[in-house]
Amino acid sequence: MAALFSNATDAIEKGTQYNVRDFDIAGVKLGMNWNQALTALTSQLNIKESDLLMDKYLREDIVLKKKVPKYFVFENDDLRVQVSFVAAVPIDEINPLRANLISYETNRTNDNMMKMRDKAFEKYGTPTNGIRETDHVSTKYSWCRYDESIKFNTCFKAIGAKLEVTAPKITLTDPTYLKNIQVYMDKLNSKEMKF
Repeated sequence: MAALFSNATDAIEKGTQYNVRDFDIAGVKLGMNWNQALTALTSQLNIKESDLLMDKYLREDIVLKKKVPKYFVFENDDLRVQVSFVAAVPIDEINPLRANLISYETNRTNDNMMKMRDKAFEKYGTPTNGIRETDHVSTKYSWCRYDESIKFNTCFKAIGAKLEVTAPKITLTDPTYLKNIQVYMDKLNSKEMKF
């Protein structure tokens, strides 16, 4: 296992910037509503909705003021795909949830890790940062847009969405949705000062 994460010899230079919101994992894109994500995932994996595990512990959403599911998962012996949701802001009464995290994970084997890295490079292009090795897998590759003033680890402070491969797992996230909720809640709870 130590050889799998040996020191890099072919570092990817501070690299290409991407609009990661255009990326998908298993057909699911950030910002999709519940039904869009459900349809995309079941179609891509050729599974039925009944094959998914739905969030069974509904909690009240602070924005929507009602109990809603926050995720669904497909899981079998060698694959786990999860799509997590947050409230859409501005509020959308018809489709109130948006996908803000998508993850795809498989069994940890050298072969799976290499295949995931290679498939990610093929599907998404050269990572913004990470290590490109021919016979080994780096611990992490990232695709993002970044602040040009940052000299190293450019995706650490990504602007918006980010795709990360930490084989055998790939994750697509966008903190913008949570920031929008925070701004919304701040405005909603703002009080006039009368002292």
